[in-house]
Amino acid sequence: MKAHQGTFLPTKWVTLGLHALVCIVATVVIVAATTTAAAHATSNVTGSCSGPPVVAVTARQKVITEVAVDLSASTTGSTLRSLYTEAAQAAVAKAVADAAMLRVVPFGPSGVGAQPVFQASFAATGDDELFNLAASNRERCLADRQVAGLGTVNARGRDRGTDVAGILRSLITHATSVAAAKASVTVTVITDGCQAPATVGLNRELTDVCGMLAAGMSPEAILAEHTAEFSLPDATGVRITMRGVGVGRRPAAASTRLAISLITFWSMVCKHAHATSCVIGSDLP
Repeated sequence: MKAHQGTFLPTKWVTLGLHALVCIVATVVIVAATTTAAAHATSNVTGSCSGPPVVAVTARQKVITEVAVDLSASTTGSTLRSLYTEAAQAAVAKAVADAAMLRVVPFGPSGVGAQPVFQASFAATGDDELFNLAASNRERCLADRQVAGLGTVNARGRDRGTDVAGILRSLITHATSVAAAKASVTVTVITDGCQAPATVGLNRELTDVCGMLAAGMSPEAILAEHTAEFSLPDATGVRITMRGVGVGRRPAAASTRLAISLITFWSMVCKHAHATSCVIGSDLP
């Protein structure tokens, strides 16, 4: 019986083979590490997220998005609230794409002093792309969760009234206070536009805008009679958007005439503040 004879390769072939094996192993390790990191980075989009939804923003911001959602008694219809949620979620998605600092603020009888349910920046904080992606996805998850929760909030009877001018004033003031030079600033208010007096508190004297318009008073006359109430801070450099104006808790029954009058009224308020642009409309998703 003949013994089995092995095959001997030249030394340089063996060396080249070892180098190739090392490269293959290294590549596999790098791919595995990258895949794992990417999985962690994207997990917050579909999974749970943790951390505070409101964080301090101290540095001057280059891109700022302020979003206010009307949770007053006149907007409690489930269909309308669902549309408000979709509109707010669209604003969140735009803020993420723009790497903006985002604030989401619900309001009702009082706009001035309304507190955010979300505040954070989607801007990159370093050169590590995976870290920035993970941070952005975490904040996006928190923002979406907070916005979704707004749709379940119901105004109590004693919380009747809507301070639309007050929330515009508050958002403009905050945005301009943290804006860097030549910053891009967008203020969006999702509301029916019906400013109305509160049942109790300082805002009991607010103007019933929709009531006056329905009674036949013109937008010009209302603004002339209540100039101080609807005076906003200087909004130079700020783009103001209002969505859902004139659409009440039953969207299908919205009055075209009232909507047009409300759009005219808030467009005048916006222009008097010298905003860069005023996009006031009834559109909702």
